[in-house]
Formats: sequence, structure tokens, C-alpha cells
Amino acid sequence: MKSIKRFALCMVLIFVMILPLAACQKKGKQTATIDKNTVYKEEMLNIKFSDDLSVYNSYFSADKVYYFGYKYNQTDGMASSVWGTVNYDGSGMTSNKLDKEGSWIERMAVSEDGDVYLLYSESFEDYSDPDNYIYENSYYLKRCDASGAEKASINLKEKYQAEWTRDIIALSDGNVLLITGDKFIVLDKDLQEVRRKAYDSFDGNFYKIKDGSIS
Repeated sequence: MKSIKRFALCMVLIFVMILPLAACQKKGKQTATIDKNTVYKEEMLNIKFSDDLSVYNSYFSADKVYYFGYKYNQTDGMASSVWGTVNYDGSGMTSNKLDKEGSWIERMAVSEDGDVYLLYSESFEDYSDPDNYIYENSYYLKRCDASGAEKASINLKEKYQAEWTRDIIALSDGNVLLITGDKFIVLDKDLQEVRRKAYDSFDGNFYKIKDGSIS
């Protein structure tokens, strides 16, 4: 009788041990559904930039590649800040130079309608008086079309007392997000303020959500 009870108890224990394994095996047979919108394939573009151009960054729209960088003059060794567009097949390359000497493009953003936002700085230095060295640096934001024609411009130091800036991001609603050293500022297409929010700390990371919004 005792042996029968022991046998029954062993069978129960074995059944309890096997049941989770069977459940895991059944669950493992389920197939995962992959969202094809999140699968990307690398494609090499046949774009040849000139040897005197150093491309700092590039942005992609439906039909063009936007870029900015520095062009070097091999004669005098000076560099200038330039930006432009090129078609995906490498044809139709354009190049635009900032008007003022000592101007440098810091960031670029491209809107869905193809307009370009340029965040750039202008510096001024005066060594004429050794005892009174002067250095001034100001930030500007300019919106223009793909050909370089200016549509709007603001002096960020005058308007927002921005001594330095972090980034500029084109938003899906047609506005643009400007990030200064202590504020998030949303501007419309005419670079008029929509809203702002101060921050104490920011790690510099943004994430684009599937609906096109920024988090």
C-alpha cells in the first residue's frame, strides 16, 4: 500500500515538472509579426564631392540630399562655410556660401516642404589694441528655400540672449524646435515664437515617434 502511494506521489511530481516545459514549448512555436516599416536596407549613393569640400553633415528628403560643410581655398589656406543640395544620383549639385566672413554653420534642419533652417554663428575679433582684445560671437537662425533665397532670419543673441545653442529640429507640424543653452523654443515658419519652456538639465537626446512627433 505504501509503495502504491509513493508511486502515485512520484507520478504527480513528474506531471507538475513536465507541465511548464510543455507550455513553454507550445509558446515557443508562436511566430512573431514584424513591422516592415521598421526594417531598413542600406543603399550606397554615388555622390562625388569636390576634394576641397569637407562635408560635416547631411540630411535626406524625398528627392534630394542636403549637406553642409567647409570649403577650403588651397591658394590662401582659408576655409568658408557652405551648404547645398544634390540629387540622389549625384547630379544637380548646388553650393551656397554664407554672406559674411567669419560665419560658420553649426546645425541644419530640413522641413518636409524642402525649406532649410540654418543655425550659424558670426564671430568678430579685434587685435588692434594689445591691451584690449575684443572677441564677440553671435548666433543666428535663417530660413531659406533650397536655392538659398532667404525667407526669414533672427538674431538669437538679441532676441533670446542665447550665448550658445544646442540644436535645431524641424517638426512634423511645420514648426521648428530651437534648443538654446537653457530653453526649448518652438518657432513657426516666419521664425516667430509659438511657445517656450526653460530647462535645468538636458542630455541632448530626442526620439522621433512613429506619428512624426518628437519626444
